[in-house]
Amino acid sequence: MRTESRLLFWTIIVTASSKHPLHENHFYPLQVPFQRLLSEHLTRSIRSIWTIQALLLLCLWPFPVASQLDDPSWEFCGIAVAAALKMGLDDSPGHWGEAIRPTPDELTWRLKTWLGCFLVSTHLAACLSLPPPMASVAPLMPKVRDSIRSGLSDEFMALLDIQAYVTRAASLLNNQIDHMAQRSFIELLDADLDAVEARMPSSISASLQIGILAARLRLYSLPLLSRTSYKTTDDCSDALSKAIWYKGFHIAMQLANTFAGWTQSGRDENSDSTGETFSIYFPKQYFHALVMAGMYFINLLVIDTNISTPNKLLARNHIKQVYETIMTQSTEEKDEASRASKAIDFLSRHIEAQSASLELRQSTRGNRPLNIINNGMRMAGHFRSKLRRSAESHASQVSPAVIPELPVFEDFAELPPWGG
Repeated sequence: MRTESRLLFWTIIVTASSKHPLHENHFYPLQVPFQRLLSEHLTRSIRSIWTIQALLLLCLWPFPVASQLDDPSWEFCGIAVAAALKMGLDDSPGHWGEAIRPTPDELTWRLKTWLGCFLVSTHLAACLSLPPPMASVAPLMPKVRDSIRSGLSDEFMALLDIQAYVTRAASLLNNQIDHMAQRSFIELLDADLDAVEARMPSSISASLQIGILAARLRLYSLPLLSRTSYKTTDDCSDALSKAIWYKGFHIAMQLANTFAGWTQSGRDENSDSTGETFSIYFPKQYFHALVMAGMYFINLLVIDTNISTPNKLLARNHIKQVYETIMTQSTEEKDEASRASKAIDFLSRHIEAQSASLELRQSTRGNRPLNIINNGMRMAGHFRSKLRRSAESHASQVSPAVIPELPVFEDFAELPPWGG
């Protein structure tokens, strides 16, 4: 591999070292020479599947950034997809001519790389609430998959099914549809996802379970985010929407429990004879799902002013669980995991102020955010700005020392928070 593609080789080395218990100290010294090598490949036309694979790895395990706006994963994803489409990696050999006819192994790697682009780009688009880059060629996925089915694991096949579903959902759901149509589409897509889950292996891995749960939570988040009237009523329409809110509530709890269980099992299984434990770290797309679950609880507590006491207690307990699980991913004081956990902790302490929550709900009308994390970070920006204004206007009552203690929030999903 080092001979065929220096970029892919060093991408694996740098990625593996970033969280390695023994070699983590190599990560930062390698960053500058690696980025120089990467830039050399990005300034010319990409004609190697190994370069595409390196970019896909960087989408799953991007370098840490001070602000999520600096994360280049979406741009790397676009370059990888464009190269895969330009190279025609899904084409049959007859389309290339004898001079470039690949060997059977080369053909398999070309098709697997195309499927990798489909999987990563669709998942990343769902996380960012952006149109899937490969939506126009998504109907080709079953043909490509079936042509190399014997060389794909059951888990990878199931992941492809989930992402095919995500593409269909993105084509049906948008900001313009009315609430009645939205509920109809949600019911249709919910049944569609049931069928996808039924085709999965009987014993699914935690990563597959997270993929399914994250897809459901994005679906159930829509009625919560598109709520235009916050006055609780007893009519049928409101009851149906509220039922979907609580389906999302239970899915968010499952996500929180799955991550917590995954983290704990990693500690138990990876404990050696000396008692030393090793942590399991998640690719950023899975980490995003955990943050989404935490933000769902917070959004629900803000929107549903009539939430029952038992459900409120459940939400609080799971927010704490999400916070603690995210903190296990943190290795430095102000890394991305630490900032995300502080944002969730900050919001959980401020959403109980009903006057602030009411003001927030009124200010969001007609300005629907793209996803549940965006809405959470908008809340953080709102509360932060309010605290700052309060400190400035009541300097004698609020100690200036309070302000620096506020976490420096970074938007986790590409939109700047209010007042940021």
